[in-house]
Formats: sequence, structure tokens, C-alpha cells
Amino acid sequence: MIKKVLFLVSIFLHIFCFSQSKEEKEGDKAFDLQDFESAKNWYKQVFAKTPESIKINSRLSLSYLELFQGNNALKHINMVFQKDSIHTKEMLYTKARCLQLTHQFDSAAIYYKKSDPLNANKRDVSKKIKECSFGILEMASPKNFKIRNINQVNSKAHEIAPKITADFRKMYFTSQRSNTATPENIYLSESNGGAWTPPINIGEPINTETVNDACVGLSPDGQTMYVYKGVNGGDIYESELKGKKWSVPKPMPFNTIHRETSICISPDARTLYFTRQLLDEKGAKIGNSDIFYCRKNINGEWSKSVKMGSNINSEYDEESPYMHPDGKTFYFSSKGHSSMGGYDVFKSEAIGLDWSMPVNLGYPLNTAADERNFVISANNDYALYAAQHENQGMGGLDIYIITIPPTKKPDLALLSGKITDELSGEPIEAKITITDNDLNEIVAEFHSNASTGEYLVSLPSGKNYGINIEKTLHVFYSENIYLKANSGFVPHQKNIQMPNLSKGSKMILRNIFFANASAQLSASSNAELDKLYKLMMDNPLMRIQILGHTDNIGEQNANQVLSQKRAESVAKYLITKGINPNRLQSRGFGSSKPLTNNTNEEDKAKNRRTEFIIL
Repeated sequence: MIKKVLFLVSIFLHIFCFSQSKEEKEGDKAFDLQDFESAKNWYKQVFAKTPESIKINSRLSLSYLELFQGNNALKHINMVFQKDSIHTKEMLYTKARCLQLTHQFDSAAIYYKKSDPLNANKRDVSKKIKECSFGILEMASPKNFKIRNINQVNSKAHEIAPKITADFRKMYFTSQRSNTATPENIYLSESNGGAWTPPINIGEPINTETVNDACVGLSPDGQTMYVYKGVNGGDIYESELKGKKWSVPKPMPFNTIHRETSICISPDARTLYFTRQLLDEKGAKIGNSDIFYCRKNINGEWSKSVKMGSNINSEYDEESPYMHPDGKTFYFSSKGHSSMGGYDVFKSEAIGLDWSMPVNLGYPLNTAADERNFVISANNDYALYAAQHENQGMGGLDIYIITIPPTKKPDLALLSGKITDELSGEPIEAKITITDNDLNEIVAEFHSNASTGEYLVSLPSGKNYGINIEKTLHVFYSENIYLKANSGFVPHQKNIQMPNLSKGSKMILRNIFFANASAQLSASSNAELDKLYKLMMDNPLMRIQILGHTDNIGEQNANQVLSQKRAESVAKYLITKGINPNRLQSRGFGSSKPLTNNTNEEDKAKNRRTEFIIL
């Protein structure tokens, strides 16, 4: 409808144009190319000389509308109405849009009705009136969001698509800045005591001088970036952070001749959600922008893409999917559902294999303009998005930080820290494997950063997790985290020193489990036992002693016997798998070597442990 209005207004207004200045011709050229920022600037020069021109005021109104500057748009369309008493349906529709954008919803609805007396444009006008009705309801009960422009990163150019790490420490975004060789490049800013550092262009090989480059997705740990490149209609590429350098982006297998744009990845790195806009052979849009997904199979390959259901995709455009680190809260922007106008941000919750009906996040986070690229911290305290708020921006689209009102914390643990070599203290790029101990299934695999040793992992609640960290020529490290359902947000920071694979190195096996007062191994121990088996197979000359420990509950001699039997059970498992018995020793210490005082259940659980030492 917007293109039709622009076309009809263009024809209508050219009747009044008998001679054109250079500025007007340049404005018309930019307007026809839908470069509304340039058109606005040219027409402003003409307006200064001929402020009563109906054409110039109309063009300025339409240009300001497309730039979401509602007050300026309304001022110029009102000047048209003052000069011309014959109001065409296109003029009425434009004024309705101006009133909607400035949140004068009652008046906007009246003008929408006037613009279509014969119901020739019933579908569009009906939707606009519904948007106005919803806007009235939302503004009557505003949410307690605090929204602030991030002046440190924004400029007079557009800043779009903020992408963050789960801990809200690093933000990548895309901007069209005058000092770059290409229209769009990717920048990095880091949070420093609540403020954001000046943006840095991340450079090659991601940013290029030939095509638009945009960061459209980021893994929760910040080690994988998804890059949009304006080729083949628009495709998504993947790049890995290797130390301090990004790898050369590689195209994703689901790319088509259509336009693939924004993308997000689930916390377990096994599901991708992305948007696809259908194009014809000439590259023109022929359908809505919808959200699709694909899953990674056991071979590490991505499945064919599948369009998400009608609970997410409406009959209008959807954009900017974002999966919260809790793995069950999904955010996206939509022009459909219950929008106030343009793109609004919506939230949906996972229900089994389906999704709940989306909920509009409400005013003032959403307005009658576009709100896209919403991302939120793991603890739900802060969010970011790209928007164009009149009288608040630095210029064009800006990035805003949103303080979320106090609410129930998400049920997840956020693990972070550094992994280093025990002897040298140097950072290590280690493999991190997350296992569901109850199902004995690998949930996810990650790597710490090679230059910093930093790692960041989010774990949704309701599961017993085994965390295993491996590096060649080192003893593997294990950690156990049991997150009860509805456990809330649990930050867990731990720096890990990896012992070298040498005589005397010792490691606690934190994911070895026994039934109460029994030496019978639980099936949830298998993943950890298999890691120990693999370590011994990879190092055939290595001999170990398995050490069993208990807490101080019960009689001391009985605890010593139990700990001995538990150590022997571990040895028997390895022998059954094929390890030579001569490479294994078993010894129980009962409660004689506690790690901490047995004063509470948490400390007692730490003392009940199985270790091994290299002989």
C-alpha cells in the first residue's frame, strides 16, 4: 500500500510542477529510489524557498514518515491540508499514518476510515485501525521500562542489529559510517562498569570493501558470529573466533536464492532460527518475511529448513528472532499479531514442541514505529534493540539500552571463567562438553578462547549436568551442576587450572554417582567413566590409582570399606571396557581426607567423591 500511495502522490503532485530547481530534481531522484534521508535533505532546501508548495510539503511528509519522524511528517501534511481543501484519499491516508506515528490513535483511526470510503483498501485500513485500537490500550497501561540512547556507540548514521554475549559484556553491531569504504560494517563495543567503550571496526576478514557486512547473530559465548552479506539475494555466513581473530566467513548450508537475514542459535548450539524473505527472479519481494529453523543432527550437519508455525509467523512480516539463554523464551519482531504499528517486539514461551501465542512487550518499549533486533541479558536485567525514537536519537536508527523492571529471574546457570595451564598459567583453548547425566547424552560442545582462555556457558534448569573439559597432554577436568526446576538465575564463575599429564597429577571425578550407602555405580556416571577410559586409551603407558572418599556420616570403618568398594567399582568398569588391570590401583580413605568441614549437606556432598592420581 505504501508504494502505491507514493506512486499516486507522485503523479498527482507532478501536475503542479512546471519548472524544477536542481535541488528539487535531486530530491525527486532520491525519493524515487526510496532514499528518503537524501530526499528529505534536498526537499528541505526547496521548502526554504517555496514553503507553500503542496508537492514539496507532501514529499517532505512522506519522507519524514519513512524515517519515523512523525511530528515533522504531521507538520508538513497539515500544511498541505491548509493549502488544498480537496483532500484525496492518498492525502487522508498519509495524514492517518502521521497521526498513528505520533500516537494520536483516535484521530488516526478516523482518517483511515475517511481514506477508504468504498472499502477498496479494506484489508490494509482494517489492520491499521486495529493497530490504533491496540495502541490506545497499551498506552493506557504503560510498562515500567527505562529506555536510554547509548550515546557512546551511536552516531549520525544508522546503528542496527545489536548482538550480545549472554553475560552482557560484549556487543557487536552494524553501522553505516562515513569513514568506512563500504555502506555497512561490523563494530565491537564492550561494557565497562555500566558504560560502553567507543566502537571498534572489527576489520577483515569479516568486514569487506565489496558488499554490505552485518552481524545478524552471535552465539551466547561470543565465539561464533553469523554475518549477512549482500550477495545472492542476501545470504548468511558463519565465522569462528580463533583467539583474537575471526575466521573467514563460510556460507550456511540453508542459504537460497531468496534473502536470508537475521539469525539466532539456541544455547545448546543445536537449533538455528532465521528469517527468509522470498524474492522473484529480479530480486523483488514476492512474499512475507518469515522465521524458519533447522536442527543439527548427530553428524553435525544442519537439517533442511522448516517454517515455524502460525503461533510465530503471521500473515505479515516477522524479523529478528532471538532465543534467550534459558532455551525456552523466544523473542522476535513482527508487523502482525497485536502490533501498535510497524515492527513490535513479541515474546513466546516453549510448550513442549510448540510455542505459546506471542505477547507484545508493550509500551513504551514498543511504539507505532519499528522496534527490531531485541536481545536480552541472561539474567533479564537489561536488553538492547535498534529503534528510531524521535527527539531521542543521534541520527537514523540508534541502539537503545532497556532496563527491565524487576521480574522473576530465568531458570538457568551462567558458567564463566578462564581455563589455564596449571604450570605456566597460560590460557588454554580447551574442549568443553556438556552432558545430561540422567540421559547420558551430550547436550552441547564448546571451546574456550585460545587467546584468553575465557569460556561462557548457559545451562537451562531442571537437569543434572556433567561438565567435562579436555585438552591434549592435560588431565581432563570435570564439574557437576544439578539445577532443580524453577531454581532461578545462578551465576557460577570458576577459573580452572588444567593439570599436565604427568606423574602425581590428581583430578576429582565430580560426575561419578553411587546409590546411598552402596558401591553400585549409577548409569548417570557413564559419561564421566567413558572420558576416563578414553584418556587411558589415548595414553597407553599411563597408570592410575583410583581414590574413594566418603563424608563422616556413619561408622569410620564402614566408611573406609564403602570407599574402597566404590573405588574398585570404578576400576571394574574400566577393566570391562578393556583397560589392563595392571594399569589400575584402588584405594579407599573413608572420611579421613575431607576437602571441607562436614558441617552441612553441601560440604558433605563435596567430601563424598572419587578421584584419580597418575602413578
